[in-house]
Amino acid sequence: MSVHLPARMARPLYRQCIFQRPCARPFSTTIARPGKASRKKKRIDPIQTEVAARQEGRRGKAASTLYEEQLRDDRNLPDDIGILPGTFILAPFSKVWSRLSLSRPTTWKTVSWYYYKFLESKAKAWLLIWRFRKVTPNCPPLYFWHRKVIDAVAVEKYKHLYQSFARGNPAAISETCVSSVSQQFLDRIAARPRRMHMDWKADGVKARIVSNRGLLLALAGYQNTGIQQIVFQVTSKWQSVNIGNTKNKEGSNVVEYLVLQRQAIRGVFKEWKVWGFTNEWMPETIQEDADHEKQVNAYQAQAM
Repeated sequence: MSVHLPARMARPLYRQCIFQRPCARPFSTTIARPGKASRKKKRIDPIQTEVAARQEGRRGKAASTLYEEQLRDDRNLPDDIGILPGTFILAPFSKVWSRLSLSRPTTWKTVSWYYYKFLESKAKAWLLIWRFRKVTPNCPPLYFWHRKVIDAVAVEKYKHLYQSFARGNPAAISETCVSSVSQQFLDRIAARPRRMHMDWKADGVKARIVSNRGLLLALAGYQNTGIQQIVFQVTSKWQSVNIGNTKNKEGSNVVEYLVLQRQAIRGVFKEWKVWGFTNEWMPETIQEDADHEKQVNAYQAQAM
């Protein structure tokens, strides 16, 4: 039994740093040249291996037994349904203003509406977090007020992700990220030339929360289940990426938006994982988010 939820999957998984060209990505990976693929090691996909093992164990079992087993197996619940509806990352006023046409009489109206939606999102986020506390009587901190601890966790996850990717450590990436994101990182690592050494360094990395939301899921067999996502603005004074003995990219005052997510399944909270990266919200993004929220609300209503 698989649980299908409406998901908005289009996202900037690899956020462009300030010092990169528009078409570049962090840790530029060279695609293997034709004819040399046979010399590369065959990568074992841990996700496909796990799925095959689970299917092998289902053979010869009755349908009722399989259904009971699938309800008890938390792995049937997807760990990635997209960024939660209602999330709002406030953009600087200058960036919002630059996206609007000064010749239109509705420009100021659009700006006022943009900031109203931001305040509305903050109010709804507080209400959703308050409701999210009902998942379990012994709910862990949700970090709506006291944030120093989770800010430090975000910095640690951010550094660990980049260092693991630079070193080509698939086990660390699978442990750090949600399944769909880790798979994309593993594909990029597999595309590198053999024996390519990469090194990532950063200085003055800080994180602060810009969005904190929780969503209770109405799913059959999954009582007290939901997802919490926190978006951090991560800034660093300086970053560099070295490939071999050559310094490939270097930049200062790098700004990225990191999304951490944790699941609560039947009242038990899981570990924080990296969902990916996102961008600041623009006026046109608000409508996209509203459409996604309608889909999620409709699904929740049908499941109840």
